[in-house]
Amino acid sequence: MSDAMPDPDVNERLAQFCETKVRGKGSLSVVLHITRLARERGLPFDVTQLRTNHQGQVAGLGRDRVQRILAEYGIERELAREGGRTSRGSLGLAEEFAELLNQLTSLGTLGNTASERQASLASIENWLVQRVREYFNAEHLRISSDHSNTVSFLIADVLAQARQRQQEVPGSTVEGAVLQHLIGAKLAVRLGDDVITHQAYSTADVPTARGGDFDILPNAISIHVTTSPTERLIEKCKANIEAGRRPIIIVPDQRIPATETLAENAGLKNRIEVLGAERFISGNITELSIANARSIADQVREVIDMYNRIVTSRESDPSLQIDYA
Repeated sequence: MSDAMPDPDVNERLAQFCETKVRGKGSLSVVLHITRLARERGLPFDVTQLRTNHQGQVAGLGRDRVQRILAEYGIERELAREGGRTSRGSLGLAEEFAELLNQLTSLGTLGNTASERQASLASIENWLVQRVREYFNAEHLRISSDHSNTVSFLIADVLAQARQRQQEVPGSTVEGAVLQHLIGAKLAVRLGDDVITHQAYSTADVPTARGGDFDILPNAISIHVTTSPTERLIEKCKANIEAGRRPIIIVPDQRIPATETLAENAGLKNRIEVLGAERFISGNITELSIANARSIADQVREVIDMYNRIVTSRESDPSLQIDYA
């Protein structure tokens, strides 16, 4: 899709409109739909044609419509379950935004020919999609407080959310960062924050002279946390062993077989401990809840609170934080 930005005058009018009128996912859905409608039908709008036959909703607006638009920009996350269709004020907002586009058209701001107006509308749509990305980027990950779910399920679910975000932003490392800080939080709660040193996810092992992502010095243990085990990681574990340390690799459960194969190929299968992250965290939370005579829910909350403190102090991306609700 086009990455062109709207004309500066258009950009200013859009920004002013969105600052006062577009506050959440429902309203974003509405203006995206109207912009696409303008591309499909051309401008100016007949605003009276925006209503359904029952006059209470925006014609054509819905979840599937919005998701199809976002999919063209590589966004698969759901913006709004109803696509803004049932939100109060959606119809009024749709008509106001359509009138804004009509005004820009009458002023010639969007261009003097149909092709120029199409190019301007494509730029406006791209601008709005960037607002959607910003909305998603500001949205925290979530862990359900439903006590009927196992802790391993909750951890797997939040990692799946992180993985989905990562797929939407090529080159990002959301899942890896979330996994590292979840493990760090669990270790800090279990062993004490003074025992565990936390680093930003982007910090490499070698420049900081660390044996792994987490070094438990009294026990000569180096813990490596990864979502994508490689031969290079096995080499780090080999260096741990040669330095008299005991390496542990923690990966998502589904990556255990691949990690064990890498260790076996290096002749180190019996020297490297490979653990699944979901069960590693779950088992420790269960043990802590028993030892501390606390509910599982309270123990999960303590780990998530610690995780959020780590993210706040070590990362610049607030969307990595987890809401427990």
